[in-house]
Amino acid sequence: MSKAIVSSLYDSEVFKMACRQFDQAADAINLPDALRDRTKYPRRCLAVALPVK
Repeated sequence: MSKAIVSSLYDSEVFKMACRQFDQAADAINLPDALRDRTKYPRRCLAVALPVK
């Protein structure tokens, strides 16, 4: 996957909302910042688009 596509995925409103929810959950379990960042921004991602009829 190209870097441009990955960059746009990280800039999307859906990803930002997921990050906020992840941060709330991470705060609840006292997840260390280093592990939190590693989990939130993976080295690889898979984007899938499904046609809807």
